[in-house]
Amino acid sequence: MQLGCCPEALQRHVWAQVQQLQCSQSQPFEAIIADYMALMTRNRELEVRVGVLDKEAAELRDEAAALSQRLAAFDEAAVRDFAAKAEGYRAQLQRANSELTSLLRDKSKAYEELLSLQRQNDNLKAANAEAAEAAELASGEISGLKARLAEVSRALDDEKEARQLAAAEAEARVGAKVAAEAEAERLRADNAALEARLHTMVAREAERLEQINKMHEEMMDNAKRQQVEAGAASQLLGLLTRRRGSTTPAAASAATTPSDTSAAASRRTSLIEAAAGSSAAAAAAGGAAASHGQLLWGSLKQKMGLPEGAVGHLRERQLPAAPTKFVQAHAGGCCSLSFQPYGHLVASCGMDKTVQTWDLNTSSHTHTYHGLLGSANDVAFSSDGRRLLGAGGDKRLLVWNTGTGQMRVGLQQTMLVRNRCCDSSG
Repeated sequence: MQLGCCPEALQRHVWAQVQQLQCSQSQPFEAIIADYMALMTRNRELEVRVGVLDKEAAELRDEAAALSQRLAAFDEAAVRDFAAKAEGYRAQLQRANSELTSLLRDKSKAYEELLSLQRQNDNLKAANAEAAEAAELASGEISGLKARLAEVSRALDDEKEARQLAAAEAEARVGAKVAAEAEAERLRADNAALEARLHTMVAREAERLEQINKMHEEMMDNAKRQQVEAGAASQLLGLLTRRRGSTTPAAASAATTPSDTSAAASRRTSLIEAAAGSSAAAAAAGGAAASHGQLLWGSLKQKMGLPEGAVGHLRERQLPAAPTKFVQAHAGGCCSLSFQPYGHLVASCGMDKTVQTWDLNTSSHTHTYHGLLGSANDVAFSSDGRRLLGAGGDKRLLVWNTGTGQMRVGLQQTMLVRNRCCDSSG
């Protein structure tokens, strides 16, 4: 025969029966266990009280013995002098004896209660044995708890492995940090060597430019002097030519004169030819010197980025009375400017941590260079104008490519960088 029933109703019915069975099995022992715990607590309290009473009785006995010794030690004269004190001590001793008697009575009562508690303890042990049988019913729940404990242990093991991996990763990062610090120290040393080399090359370049300027001035003076000599020679040649042209008819008419001799005519002719030859030589020397000076001047013009051609008349440059254009370049102020060699760009840096370039032909902005974490204190172009060097308040030197705008290299300094300089090699 099949009976149709709801699984939920059956589950509730079984659960109600299980709860009723648990209540019926555990309820008889609840009162026993509570009484046992109360008796144990009372027993501990009485034991503590008996210990305290024994301690107080021993102290009182010691005090009474001390007082008796003191009374025996005194002589009769001292006893008469301290009679009043002895009476007080005796009164205290009597009170102590009475308190000791009461304490002994309390102790005897406590012993009686302890015996009764021991008998109750025996009864509770028997009840506890019965409760142990009921505790075996909870072994299933304990096994479930053990399984859960095993799961928690596995989770803890996984957590330990994860922490070990994290510790290994942290050690690897520390090692990488140490290596980076060593690399930074090496870069600082390299940077110091580069700075020393940079200063040496700047001094050499300055000396070389000074020598070139001196040679240029000397060559210009020689060229001017030779040009003056060539002009004087040409004037002398023209004068001699004019004189020769004016004296030729007279010489032809005087050829029939007896007073004119052939020796005088030949002497005048040789003088004219010598003057002409000397003027031609001076003109050639002046032209060579001038051409040599122009070649030197042309090389300097090429070095300075000026157009080729004749020197012409050099005019003094006049500064404009007012700026032709005003540009708001850097927030907080501009710190420095640098002009591009052989080019038409000018670079600026400022307190906004950026370096910017401007086109002088169009008076327009061309590019903004980022990367500095502090204020940009100074900026400079390389000798070829293809790289841009920036000095920042974050103790770093950054180099950018002016064509692409990308940062090529960064150097970390130990002190604040306020100035920069590039040698002729870039």
